[in-house]
Amino acid sequence: AIRAEMGELLGRTSVPAVWIDGKFVGGC
Repeated sequence: AIRAEMGELLGRTSVPAVWIDGKFVGGC
């Protein structure tokens, strides 16, 4: 759920990223 919302804000939904407690950790 968070990844989907944050993905829209970042504009990177196809980019593999790791979210921890709403924190962006990893992904390039």
